[in-house]
Parts: sequence; C-alpha cells; structure tokens
Amino acid sequence: PIEYKLIKEDDKWKILSIRLLKPGNIQNAKENNRAEDLIEVTKTQLKAIQDRKLTEAYQDYSSQEFKEATSEEAFRDFIKRYPILSDYHVVSFHKPTIRNGVGTLSVILQSDQIAAYVKYYLIYEDQKWKI
Repeated sequence: PIEYKLIKEDDKWKILSIRLLKPGNIQNAKENNRAEDLIEVTKTQLKAIQDRKLTEAYQDYSSQEFKEATSEEAFRDFIKRYPILSDYHVVSFHKPTIRNGVGTLSVILQSDQIAAYVKYYLIYEDQKWKI
C-alpha cells in the first residue's frame, strides 16, 4: 500500500508526500474521530515545548512522516527561531476538524508583545493522533 498526501496550490492538486506503508501500519482514523483529541495532543506537545522537554515534544507527538522530513536537531532549531512557541502566556484552539483521515487545528499563541497563528496537521498513527 502507498499513502499519498496532496495539497492544493494555485487551484491545482500537487503531491505533498508519498509513503510506502507496511500492511500492519494501515490505520483507520474513524475509530477515533473526536476533534477534541486533536486539541489534547497539540496542547500536550506545546506544554512539553514550554517545559523545554524538546526531545519528548519531538519523539512522542511527531508523526513518522514529520520525523522523516525533519530531524530532531532541525525541530530544536525551529523552536529556537520562533520563541513564541515556548514563551507564550495565552493559547487558544480553533476549528478542529477531521476530514479524510487528516486532522487540522488552528492555534493562536500570545505573549506580552506578539501573537502567532499556527496551523497544525495531524494524522492517526500507532493508535493515536500525531502532528
């Protein structure tokens, strides 16, 4: 089995990623179709980032696809480059949706000086949602 992820750019569908699946790794997100679960995973990862537990934030909450595209070192660099991801005071979650096995969630992080809008994409992997 092969998994394709597509993205629409300029009114055209383009391949975002292709992944070969082992037969035992095919999972059905419909078994766990609660949008609230997307918020919980994201909230927990953000808390790990805020607590400076970056290995945990990367290893426990990132999908295999994310890990294949982004090393832990690159993840750490990204967190350093955007300090709002660890130094926010207010967080709000908006529009959690699950469509065709992909979860999306909008997050707003606010510090004293700035706010950031972050869009999360999640997939159901190893019997749980991963970023």
